Amino acid sequence: MVDKGILDGIKVLTLEQVHALPWGTGFLADLGAQVIRIESVHHLQDRKAGPFPSGKGWIRVVE
Repeated sequence: MVDKGILDGIKVLTLEQVHALPWGTGFLADLGAQVIRIESVHHLQDRKAGPFPSGKGWIRVVE
């Protein structure tokens, strides 16, 4: 059985293009929220950033 996060059942709509905001909404998703991200076709800087070599996200790298 999968444990539910404290934000399970919450939907978050995000319109962001600054690097800190996707990081923040990533926390919400980790806590169980369903995050719906709407991206600009003109600002794709987040798509250019590759994954960490370990394959883990930022929060798991610093733990």
